[in-house]
Amino acid sequence: AARLLLKEVSFAASTYIKDIDAAISDIQNTDKPPKSRRRKQILRMFSMARITLDFYSFAAFCAMLCIERRAVPEDQQRYPNLAEDVVFLAVKRSRMVVSTFSTASMLDRALKALAQFTVGKAVKAISKEEPNSSVAFRE
Repeated sequence: AARLLLKEVSFAASTYIKDIDAAISDIQNTDKPPKSRRRKQILRMFSMARITLDFYSFAAFCAMLCIERRAVPEDQQRYPNLAEDVVFLAVKRSRMVVSTFSTASMLDRALKALAQFTVGKAVKAISKEEPNSSVAFRE
């Protein structure tokens, strides 16, 4: 599940970067500036960049944490207070939300999925253990 999550985050992030590159290209095209609707799409994309980056980073962190649990002896793990089932649940939920967030054509649907994700017990437990995360999932 963790490896699949990393693949999905990688694909979603690279797709997002391609979309941003296309948006930058549209903006820089002085011969034919983007139409009003396209400008709104670009503005929305840029305004969501921080949230998107934070979410994908957190999802990748959950995957790496799960991999660490299986590959590193228990006495050498960085977050021994997190139960195995909490980490697995965070990975499972992350996969579902990455899929919804990256494919949602409606911004409201993507944000709703992300909002529901952030109130989950597993996500809260992991973000509480990692005080340096830029994830704004705090209570």
